[in-house]
Amino acid sequence: MLLMFFGFIGAVLDGFTDRLPLYFTSHMINSIGNASKLDPDVLRQRLNKNAVGILYGAGVSLVACFLEGYCWTRTGERQAARMRIKMLSVKRFCGT
Repeated sequence: MLLMFFGFIGAVLDGFTDRLPLYFTSHMINSIGNASKLDPDVLRQRLNKNAVGILYGAGVSLVACFLEGYCWTRTGERQAARMRIKMLSVKRFCGT
């Protein structure tokens, strides 16, 4: 049950992190579009802030994808093992 919970959390975070690069990239493009009104140091600061946001989003995405894949794979393996045991016990009982 715990594996399914963590797999679900990983899947939800994975779904949210798909949109993060678009969010930060749009802010970077808006900053570049307003570059004529901004001081170059302010522009560089805004671009760096958004670049760090993309890196943090990539880190969260890495952890979420690993958590999702690992937990759901382990859950599937355990369920397959249970079904295999039940199938073998039924075959042994029926004598075929």
